[in-house]
Formats: sequence, C-alpha cells, structure tokens
Amino acid sequence: MRYDKKDPFSTPLRNLRPADSRAGSALAQLLSRRAAAFAGFAGLKAGKLMVAASETVARYWLPSRLQAFQAANPGIEVNVRIANTERAAMDVREGETDLGFVEGEVDDGALSVRRVDADALVVVVGPRHPLAKRPRLSAGWMTRTPWILHKPGSGTRAMFEGVLKNRGVKLSDLTVQLELASDEAIRTAVESGVCATAISDLVVEKAIAAKTLFRVDELAKRAFYAVRHKERHVSNAEAALLASIGTAT
Repeated sequence: MRYDKKDPFSTPLRNLRPADSRAGSALAQLLSRRAAAFAGFAGLKAGKLMVAASETVARYWLPSRLQAFQAANPGIEVNVRIANTERAAMDVREGETDLGFVEGEVDDGALSVRRVDADALVVVVGPRHPLAKRPRLSAGWMTRTPWILHKPGSGTRAMFEGVLKNRGVKLSDLTVQLELASDEAIRTAVESGVCATAISDLVVEKAIAAKTLFRVDELAKRAFYAVRHKERHVSNAEAALLASIGTAT
C-alpha cells in the first residue's frame, strides 16, 4: 500500500492526442491498468488499484481496511492519492483512479456513490478555551468564538457550512482566524490556542482522551462514501476491495 499526494498518471484515454508528448507514457499506464483488471481471473494473484481518498478517510479510516485487504490479497498493489473530496471525485471521473473514498457528498451524474461507513462532525476546543470546562453552551455561542476551519473544497468544510445554514447562521457571522488544509494542522493549532474547530471525531478521539482537546458539541453524523465511475468496468480487484470494506458492487 503506497500513499502519494502526487501521482504521475494524469492523462485520461479520451484526452490522448498524437501530438501529445505524454501520450506514450499515459497509454502505457492505461494499458497496465487494463491488464491489472484481469488479475481477478487468476485468483487475485496480481494486479494494481489506484484509489483517491479524502484526507480524513485516507489517514484515519482507510489504512486498517487496506491492510486487511492486502493481507488476504498480497499480490494486489494499492496506491492511494490523498486529496480533498472534490478532487478525489474528479480523479475518479477523469479516470485517474479506479475508486474514491470520501467523507463529503458527491453530486455527479457520471459517478456511482455508495455509503460504506460514518463518523461524527464535532466541535472541539483546546484547554485554554473558555468553553473547555463549560457544561452548557449558551445561545449564539458559535458567533462569539474564533474558528479555525478546513479550506473550501473539503468534505468537512462543506458539511460544517451545511450545519450553519440549518442553524440559521451565516459563515460571514463567524470569526474565522485561519483556514488550513490538513486535519493534523488544525488539531495542533486548536490544541495550543483559543479557537474552536469542526472536525471528524476520528481525528480527535485520542486528543480528547488525553485532555488536550475538549468536545463541546456534536454537529451531525456524516457518511463515508465509495465512489466509482458508472460506465467503467469493475475489475475483480475492485470488487474484492469493496466487498472487504462492506459494500456491494
């Protein structure tokens, strides 16, 4: 299992042109992946899967499931590209990856989206924050605390904005001090400061147990989704991975 934030495969078949200097390399990559699709007919003895995953899923949910899959199928190489939900869905649509696993909803008619699991979106603060030891939240508390948020494009950010809308709060009503790209950067910043954040409970469960973060609200439950292209062949390796994770193909 290999995690890459940058992957060299970037030219879908429909974009190949005779004058394209990358065409030979991209075509070779594509043919390699097509050949890997037949690995299942040899009992999944060999093959390759390209997977795109949003950050929370990739770092906190997917690794143990991929390890279990590869223990049962050691000949299948799985490469994971970490991106936000929007980018992961685009990678699947454009054929750069076989599957996607994301925590944000995907609205794309070309893609099949199936729920595979769930987590909770929670608000946490550091020990210096006034809300850390307060058992009850007062009305309007969200607009009276500074925030550190995920950057736009992430599933966590999109869901938080949805919660705000449902509560009748505008994003512009909040004091947003920082927007960061990674869960770890946000967790560290909140632990050491006086800001709140909305984040997956999977990311902060150890910090809450260690009392370096305090959970002050649960905003919503959210689903994790498997994403694949509706029109592309499902290889036996893909089917096996989805089955091992617990979703039908």
